[in-house]
Amino acid sequence: MEENNILSGDINSLRECIETVNRYMELKKESAAAAEDVKRLDRDVAQAKKAMQAETESTLKKNRAPIVDHYKDEIGKKEDDIRKLKSKRDKARNKGVKERIGDETRDLVSQNKELRKRMKSEIKDNKLSKICGKSFYFTFFHTKGAGEAFIFALAVILLCFILPGVVWIILPFEKLADKWQLVSLALMYFAIILLVVAIYWLMSKTIKRGKTEALNSLREIRNQIKSNDRQIKKITRSVKRDSNESMYNLGSFDNKLAELEDAVKESTSKRDAELANFDNNISRELADEIAGRHMPGIRELEAKKADAVAHHEDLDRQVTEMTRRINAEYEVYLGKDMVNPTKLEGLLTVMETGNAATVGEAREVYRNTKTK
Repeated sequence: MEENNILSGDINSLRECIETVNRYMELKKESAAAAEDVKRLDRDVAQAKKAMQAETESTLKKNRAPIVDHYKDEIGKKEDDIRKLKSKRDKARNKGVKERIGDETRDLVSQNKELRKRMKSEIKDNKLSKICGKSFYFTFFHTKGAGEAFIFALAVILLCFILPGVVWIILPFEKLADKWQLVSLALMYFAIILLVVAIYWLMSKTIKRGKTEALNSLREIRNQIKSNDRQIKKITRSVKRDSNESMYNLGSFDNKLAELEDAVKESTSKRDAELANFDNNISRELADEIAGRHMPGIRELEAKKADAVAHHEDLDRQVTEMTRRINAEYEVYLGKDMVNPTKLEGLLTVMETGNAATVGEAREVYRNTKTK
């Protein structure tokens, strides 16, 4: 145990200790540098792989684009032709529908035309007011049917109930004393209702006086016109909803549309086939070609990285072993604070000047010198 105690060692033992510590410090620097080499090579490998991936993606995208663009233009043109042809077909159908409606409603339209002439003639012959031929007259003075009755009721509500309220708001009735306001409101309602009823009664008597038979005849004519209008609307709806288009001579449009739609399907099928071939075959060949140019360099970098990792691990192992040795052979005797190149050189100076024969004596002299 005495042989391994550095404190009893001579100057040669100290020089060996200094050499070991210096070598330990060098190994730590070399290990740190090796670790940096590993990191640098790891980045280089990642960048090389990234560059290969980027070139592969760019090349595949660039080579795939012409296929997509070619068929996009081709299919787009055909689809545009389909839209234009459908527009022309719709116009032709609408024209046919319009002509069919005209044919099927011709008699009713002609009958209404004659009925309106007859209505004008009767108004003139019976010296009736022109208002008797208008919807206004029949709605308010010769009311018949739910629709006219509903409009008449709304007019009554407006004139007899809402109008007085509006007048009350507009005129300054609020200036009246409170006791007169309710009376004034009642009187105003009564006056307006009386006025409306009086005007209506006078107009009705004036228009109808001695003309009842003629007005009834006009009512019958108007009813017939309305009946014919309803029939015309019914026929129009029926024709527009009819799914049978054979009478419109649209066969040429349908044949051309079928050809264009088949052409779109054929182009779409060709596009899908070419893209599938590119994705499954050509892309692999392009990727293999790019990899063939990049992989040798990547493999070389990976080999350098593997060597650097092995070298770092070896240095790290040596540092670990030397750490244990320095701790066991030097630090436990000299103290951890003394085992560094500067202080060990100080001990060597003490022994070289003859002030100490052993390392232990040199340590005491060094410490005493430093404390003075």
